[in-house]
Amino acid sequence: MLMGLLVTVGCMPSTLNSRRSNIADQAELRGDPKSIEEVTKAFTSFEHALKQSNLDGVMALFAEGYSDRQFTKDDLRAEWEHTFSTYHDIAATHLVTRVEANAASTQTMAFVTCSGTISGVSNVTGKRILLDSWIGEVHHMVLEQGQWRILGNSLEVRNPVDTLIAGHRHQQ
Repeated sequence: MLMGLLVTVGCMPSTLNSRRSNIADQAELRGDPKSIEEVTKAFTSFEHALKQSNLDGVMALFAEGYSDRQFTKDDLRAEWEHTFSTYHDIAATHLVTRVEANAASTQTMAFVTCSGTISGVSNVTGKRILLDSWIGEVHHMVLEQGQWRILGNSLEVRNPVDTLIAGHRHQQ
């Protein structure tokens, strides 16, 4: 499982922003526009590297101190090496619903909430399969060597009382 590779979603609007294909029209954007643009560009660069099976390009999205559920950057690199040797035509989709970023602040952190998938075509069967998916993942990003990189992830968990599924409110 490719843990913590991409962005998360609280609720998923049906249309995308015409200027940025991975940002929902209803996305909540907080912070200076330059930082928000740079953060979203990091994910675009990741997707481009993924399409080219460029391991170094993919790993550029992750900070040196990356850690997610005790999964380190070295673990992540090994996972991607295995993925690139086992699958081809790897693709990712991200739908960003919230970005909080401000490089001008004293704490150069950003938080990106999104949902997405990663899929690839098996070298054995020739069939496209889902490799990873996430909903409401919050990517904690840091400005490192002039680039926004993922430092870790967390889930955006809603109170069960506030969650509606098929029109029915969950009970605690």
